[in-house]
Amino acid sequence: MKRTKKFLVGFLASVSVLCGSLGLVACGGNDSTSSSGEATEIEKVYAQYVVYAQAQGEEPLSYEEWIASIKGEKGDKGDTGAQGEKGDKGDTGAQGPQGEQGEQGEVGPQGPQGEKGEKGEQGEQGIQGEKGEQGEQGIQGEKGEQGEQGIQGEKGEQGEQGIQGEKGEQGEQGIQGEKGEQGEQGIQGEQGIQGEKGEQGEQGIQGEKGEQGEQGEQGVGIEKVEYDANGDLKITFTDGTTQTIVMPDKHVHTFGEWTNFTTDDVPCESRLFFRTCRDCKAIEWKQGAYSDHDFTTVTTAPTCQAQGFDTKTCEICGKVEVENYTAIVGHAWAETYSHDNSYHWFACETCDEVKDKQEHSVEASGECSVCGELVGATEGVVYDVLSDGTAQVVMYEGTATRVRIADTYQGAPVTKIGNEAFRSSAITSIVIPDSVTSIGDYAFSRCTSLTSIVIPDGVTSIGRYAFSNCDSLTSVVIGDSVTSIGYDAFYWCTSLTSVVIGNGVTSIGDCAFAYCYGLTSIEIPDSVTSIGYRAFEYCINLTSVVIGNGVTSIGYRAFEYCYNLTSVVIGDSVTSIGSYAFYGCSSLQFNEYGNAKYLGSETNDYFALIETKSKNFSSYTIHNDTKIIADYAFSSCDSLTSITFNGTVEEWNAIQKADDWNYNVPAEKVVCSDGEVSL
Repeated sequence: MKRTKKFLVGFLASVSVLCGSLGLVACGGNDSTSSSGEATEIEKVYAQYVVYAQAQGEEPLSYEEWIASIKGEKGDKGDTGAQGEKGDKGDTGAQGPQGEQGEQGEVGPQGPQGEKGEKGEQGEQGIQGEKGEQGEQGIQGEKGEQGEQGIQGEKGEQGEQGIQGEKGEQGEQGIQGEKGEQGEQGIQGEQGIQGEKGEQGEQGIQGEKGEQGEQGEQGVGIEKVEYDANGDLKITFTDGTTQTIVMPDKHVHTFGEWTNFTTDDVPCESRLFFRTCRDCKAIEWKQGAYSDHDFTTVTTAPTCQAQGFDTKTCEICGKVEVENYTAIVGHAWAETYSHDNSYHWFACETCDEVKDKQEHSVEASGECSVCGELVGATEGVVYDVLSDGTAQVVMYEGTATRVRIADTYQGAPVTKIGNEAFRSSAITSIVIPDSVTSIGDYAFSRCTSLTSIVIPDGVTSIGRYAFSNCDSLTSVVIGDSVTSIGYDAFYWCTSLTSVVIGNGVTSIGDCAFAYCYGLTSIEIPDSVTSIGYRAFEYCINLTSVVIGNGVTSIGYRAFEYCYNLTSVVIGDSVTSIGSYAFYGCSSLQFNEYGNAKYLGSETNDYFALIETKSKNFSSYTIHNDTKIIADYAFSSCDSLTSITFNGTVEEWNAIQKADDWNYNVPAEKVVCSDGEVSL
């Protein structure tokens, strides 16, 4: 026993020196005990060894190799003792954890056969301790005579089983630990560090096998390893004794946060955590606990359909807990009516329940006197039946400011809002039925109180000046059936901030959105093929434009004087950019225009493609399919020093260029794919 304990103390003392040199010590008490499913102290020491080996640039040993490298030496053989008496049957002990299997020791030489003795009686089953090796498990005396078996010759040395005492003779199942003939199962250390397994005979440190000798000393294992209040290493052995190893170079550590060490997908309670001293880089370990969870809580409010609850999710291990249930609540009734053309009601905002559903009470204005919705045709709208059997709106003579146009008139569907039908009226809103297919010229021009308009999917065309000078108009939604937006359709709608252009529009007319000061962005769908002359001129707050891949031409002065325009995305389908298209866009900083073939007018009778004072506009790339470069195409581009042509010198010379196309440009040459051309 003394030799075994010496080995354990010596081993842990060497570990303490290693810990001291690495700073792998704790500032104060750090209780760690071994139990099923938790990391043992030996495993923690191994983890420290791995850190140390890697810090030295060495490849760490595997856990099994490391265990084998720190085993104690094999003990001397004991003398053969006399056969022990049959012991009483002990109580069955608790089953201990199974340790790792040691390697098989070499078999010693067989002694001469003795005379056959009488077979001894079988001892009663002793108390089963923690599970050890087969035969006389635990700490066992030397093996006695085998029944009628004569005196057995000396048996070769047995490999050490774990850290274990000497094994007595087998004899008539002699005194065996606390196990009667079976021998009491010895108090066994953690079945971790384990000797090489020898023959079945003498287990652990074992003497020569002969006649039954006295019970050998019981082996001693490690019960637990912990730090005491002084930060020294305290070892508690399985026989109840303790040993304190003074840790070198103790100081007051300043530890950082606990960090997860375990990579397995297990709860925080089963994880191993460490933290590092900021000064000496010492590492402290601890077994996880519930308090190590880092929960994020999401609260689900109760509804009329389900309880409320809190869902907690650990950010470390993903554990989910649901708690704090709250009772189902009543319906969340909307504060305003829902409606269709016949009824109004209050709807629950959570479920499909409704209450107070009633028919509309429609007044002359077309409004319901209860819910206030515009659900009926407004009086004062004048209609006319056309020769094709359809009807159109001719004018408005009413006084209501909220107007709904009828779906039919005298049995004829209303399909058209005529020219100037609502021009300069005081209306604030208009409901256009799906039956309408066209909106005439000046139809809503100068309706200065009109704030929003939704053009339904039935409409295919919007006439010239249809909504021009509607100063209060802030929002326009254009249905997908609209194919063309007429000349000046929304001209001078200075408050307009939001425009949704439907996916059916193919052309945007000249000046269609000119002087719409409130616009900040515009997205032109792929269905559009042409952007008209001055279409977005003086949209001074416009900052970004996305031009769809269907557009082939950008008109003359299309984005002129959009001072704040910084971003333009032009699709490769563009082949022509009109003169002055981006004139005065002083914030614009881009150097390519898709696959544009015409830089300026095809007839060469206008000035610049660009006029920009931006000091960042220093380079420009011209595509090799360009046909014409207009007069003064780069006028006032004072910072433009580099021009690249994506083609050959011969192709460059074939392009039609105006005499003064590069007026005032500081660039001295055009770089082609196969050479340079001086300017």
